[in-house]
Amino acid sequence: MKNHLALFFSKLTVTSIRVFLALKQKQCVKLIFLTFTLIAASFQTQALTKYSSCDHTNEYSKRCFYYGAQGGVSILQPNVGAGNWVAQNTLSGAVSTQLGWRFASNAFTEVEVSYLGANTLINKNDATQEKGYFHYFTPAAYLGIYLLSAQSFKKYNIFAKLGVSSVQNISSSDQLNFNRGSVVQPSFVFGAEFQIQPDIFSRISFSNFTQDASMVTVSIHRFF
Repeated sequence: MKNHLALFFSKLTVTSIRVFLALKQKQCVKLIFLTFTLIAASFQTQALTKYSSCDHTNEYSKRCFYYGAQGGVSILQPNVGAGNWVAQNTLSGAVSTQLGWRFASNAFTEVEVSYLGANTLINKNDATQEKGYFHYFTPAAYLGIYLLSAQSFKKYNIFAKLGVSSVQNISSSDQLNFNRGSVVQPSFVFGAEFQIQPDIFSRISFSNFTQDASMVTVSIHRFF
């Protein structure tokens, strides 16, 4: 099993490096993909070594920190108001990195930085069909709980997270103006968690940041 894990994370590392080198977007997007690469390399190395598990019966505060990365699909619906711009797409790719602490058997806290992708917009009154892009970047902090007993459900669980996020938008044109309230808004996440190894777990989750941005993702995490 360990050899298979090492081979899997080796391939994941190579793939991440290729994606990182091919990116021609914002530096922060490259930073997120670089984090994916480092995480994959770390998993590859640790797959053949002794793991750090999260044991709440024995000095859990020193063993229950974890890091991870996730990718998936975002749903973006910017409020373009009464202007000339219309959104051409509502779906985009999303990636993020996370750092967390499971401070109790049924509770955890996390910080997260996400790139939710971009909307492609078209100026409907422009004969050249001018295009613009509206990017979403979202740092967030959460407090989460497991909804099933950790003692009874050790291989899988259901969780919910509630926190605050700061939606940062970058547009490709000064003509793109959108109506938005406060950039700091409440956010929530709901999903399922699966324990793959004592030190590795995966999640499938739905995240909602604002009334116009959400994402569905698959993630992988490791205790350290």
